[in-house]
Amino acid sequence: MESEQETQETAAGRDSSVRLPLTLTIVAVLVWTVFQTFLLLAERSNLSATKQQQDLAVQESQKLRAQFKAIASKTVELAKKGNANANAVVEQFGKTGIDLGSVGGQVP
Repeated sequence: MESEQETQETAAGRDSSVRLPLTLTIVAVLVWTVFQTFLLLAERSNLSATKQQQDLAVQESQKLRAQFKAIASKTVELAKKGNANANAVVEQFGKTGIDLGSVGGQVP
């Protein structure tokens, strides 16, 4: 009888000695997962805010590009009509690599 009782006590001792490390490992993995989730959510929020700021900058640049195209097309139109100042502007743009005359007012 004593040997069965000792076996049961030994098994119970092994069982309790395995539970603590297993429980600590499970809790650690759970805490790490929750922590990583919060970090990813914060990063997502930051990326969303950055994208919104960039969207505003892109919209402003598109407006400026449209304005520049309008000015460039009017300048080319004046140059074709013989305006000396407009010809000088088109030539200056040509020297910088922007050929307004060949694209018919379309700026690359």
